[in-house]
Amino acid sequence: MLVALLTYPGVVNDECDAFRQVLELLPGAAVVSVGARSGRVSGPGGYQTVDRSFAELDDQPRIVAVPGGIGCEAIARGSEGQWLRSASERADWVLASSTGSVLLAAADLLRGRTAATHWLAVDQLGENGSTASGERIVLDPPFITCTGWVTALDAGLALAYQIGGIELEAQVRAELGRPRPEPKRSRFGLGSVLDGRRRGGAAPLQPGPTTHLVTRGRPLFPGRKRR
Repeated sequence: MLVALLTYPGVVNDECDAFRQVLELLPGAAVVSVGARSGRVSGPGGYQTVDRSFAELDDQPRIVAVPGGIGCEAIARGSEGQWLRSASERADWVLASSTGSVLLAAADLLRGRTAATHWLAVDQLGENGSTASGERIVLDPPFITCTGWVTALDAGLALAYQIGGIELEAQVRAELGRPRPEPKRSRFGLGSVLDGRRRGGAAPLQPGPTTHLVTRGRPLFPGRKRR
């Protein structure tokens, strides 16, 4: 099962790592970084390596993950947006974190839908025909959107539940709980890049259970209470 991680100039390193960490645990998943051209691309927190260009991608991805980054509206007007429109039509699921949802919206993929995003990008979603949710994660099939690098892990768990039920979700959650390399937390997160501060000086969020979800009125994880 091919999982395409969209990688582009300005992409946030932490969010790429978080998506890769959780999605590689899905059964049969092969996570491949894709982009306009192969090689390194730099963004907040470091760089990512594009494994395959769009032209080199032989198979159709069943899952597409879109991390947030800087300049997403401009990126959507390039080959990345064109590829996203084509890939999303045939993919089973499309995930996006923080301003990755802006990239989807600017590519005209979230028109009329509700999505989660980084708090600084709420207006950008509206300008591109989508409604920003106050929730950490929003499930609006085939899209799963979330607010940032921490919730990218929870978005992956939500996807595991959709694919294989509570058993697969619990299995992936257990794997994430074992000692393993953690996504590197950059001192230069997306919020600090955009405005030099965190909203209200709030402390960074810590990984936790997937509890805040919009699922068209249905609980995503039956038996779990919202907190």
